[in-house]
Amino acid sequence: MPASPFEEKVEEIFDVSPKAEAMVFAVCAPNLTKERADKQFTLRVGEATYPSIILAATDQETSHTTLIEYRKIRSTKYELRLPTGLSYPATIIFPQRFDPWWELRGVPAQHIKVNGFANGWIVEREEDGLIYLEYQGERYTRVGIVLTAIVVILGGIYMGKKIRKRNT
Repeated sequence: MPASPFEEKVEEIFDVSPKAEAMVFAVCAPNLTKERADKQFTLRVGEATYPSIILAATDQETSHTTLIEYRKIRSTKYELRLPTGLSYPATIIFPQRFDPWWELRGVPAQHIKVNGFANGWIVEREEDGLIYLEYQGERYTRVGIVLTAIVVILGGIYMGKKIRKRNT
């Protein structure tokens, strides 16, 4: 346990809009002054990527991250290819606001919240082939659009017949 709150190391991944012009980080700690914060804290940007899907392999000895090769099919569906030779279990991190409707298909995985906000999946073993990351709410939207189109078409046919019958 750290001797003081200032000895603790905190790392977070932040999802920032590409249109953002500035970021403000707020730090709250007992007896914190601006002078002490300037002396005590170092803010470092290690990598700025958008969007990125990250694979964090974790075992007892080491922890490292690897960018995953992916193809964006649409804003709610990605095709992933996991690198070979990784140690498992591993965590796939998708830095979008956590939503239980995101689903990883093609590999057995447990969906978890990562870094307090992001989607993550714990993958227990390596799988061959492609993996898909998809937002399930999109499926319901597509089904709703198809059903609406069917109702409009059937309603139009019904109304057309009714009008023809009335005119004859």
